[in-house]
Order: sequence, then C-alpha cells, then structure tokens
Amino acid sequence: MARFIKQGAATDARPTNVGGEISVATMNDAWGNAIGLIYNPEFKLD
Repeated sequence: MARFIKQGAATDARPTNVGGEISVATMNDAWGNAIGLIYNPEFKLD
C-alpha cells in the first residue's frame, strides 16, 4: 500500500482479514480508479 500511496493513490478500505493470514484492501489511484489488493503469504509465483 505504501508504494501505491507514494504514486498518488488514496486508501478506500483499510486491510481486512478475510480468513487465516489473507487480507484484502481497496485504494483509489490518482485518477479515481479502484484498485483491489490481496495479501496472501502462501501464494507463490513460479
């Protein structure tokens, strides 16, 4: 989220735990577009 904020985004909904260690949040970029963020520590890119 900090990286998005540095680029001009604003927090819409703070991170919310949705089960286990998974969290979701929404932000709005500098042009008003909604951005959905998901934090899942078990997700790995191969």
